[in-house]
Amino acid sequence: MSCVLRAAVVVFTLAAPWGAPGSAAPDGPAASGGGAGGSASVITWFRADFSDLNANGSKLYNFANRSPQSATTWETRHTDDQGWRGSPAPHVTIHGCAADDPSCSKSGHQFHAGWVTAPLKNAPVSGDRAYVRFRIKFDAGARFPLEKFMAKFILFGTTRTTPNSRWIIHLTPALSNAGGSLGFDYSYMGWAPPAGVWHRYGDWGLSGDFHQPAVVGRYASFQSNVNIGWSCNPGVLVTASDHPGPVPKPQATGSAAVDGWTHLQFEAVSGPDGKADFRTWANAPRQSAPSSERLDMPDGLGVIGWQAGVNVVGYWGTADMPDLGFILDDFEIGPDFDPGWAP
Repeated sequence: MSCVLRAAVVVFTLAAPWGAPGSAAPDGPAASGGGAGGSASVITWFRADFSDLNANGSKLYNFANRSPQSATTWETRHTDDQGWRGSPAPHVTIHGCAADDPSCSKSGHQFHAGWVTAPLKNAPVSGDRAYVRFRIKFDAGARFPLEKFMAKFILFGTTRTTPNSRWIIHLTPALSNAGGSLGFDYSYMGWAPPAGVWHRYGDWGLSGDFHQPAVVGRYASFQSNVNIGWSCNPGVLVTASDHPGPVPKPQATGSAAVDGWTHLQFEAVSGPDGKADFRTWANAPRQSAPSSERLDMPDGLGVIGWQAGVNVVGYWGTADMPDLGFILDDFEIGPDFDPGWAP
């Protein structure tokens, strides 16, 4: 039914007021604050532009911690000019495992990856919202093989609470059973995506379904879930940076990637059962027009642990698969939507 990755909770901190209770604010810039890379008037609780590997003398950019690296899990290297608009940024490589290893499966070969922020100081309350933003460009030739990996790309909050307070932004290949993935059969959850939100292969103009040789392994999606369940919003499509034209749009709302870059912004609105919301903007600048949304989810979303550290790149399970590489840039967390995030 759902993703089976198991991750230990890693906590670390950050500071500032939480997003105002209720639904999303109107279009336009928020109150003062922020930093480079988006709108200067938008408040951010945490920002890593990845320009300085040795920020604060830590070799962690602006993060508090980094997961151990190895040739069998994940590795990263700093680049001087491969980021958005030629800025410095890390290249991340996710490794598969050896096919002749008896434990080589996405449930048997699991590992932490990426970086963790320091904790937030202020305690949120139910009804508060948070935004996560980053830019990503997958390598030329990148493949997302079916049933060969699952990634909890962003880990926010904690589980074993009522309502569950873990917000996970998953990266999944098409047809995964984690909910919200490309080609997912929403009839299982008794819900249908709203009009104008794509979920079938034909919606993206693809000539065959996600099992067909011309399509299989070419596409993946990012989507928000409450923990690993089916309270989720439909995914936004990503693909390799050398995809031939025309490049599929990430969703009905949102422009196709240019030079491989997808500019992602995610919103979680906490609340009790029937009141929590997820929205995603993929190359989409207008707050009133998200690429994907799921409103008033039957399973609520709590806030316990939201003040703890946030893990970016997250927790992976990989099987025998080619390396998956990408450039990551401009990671932010904050209480406000940034209308300047998508170019």
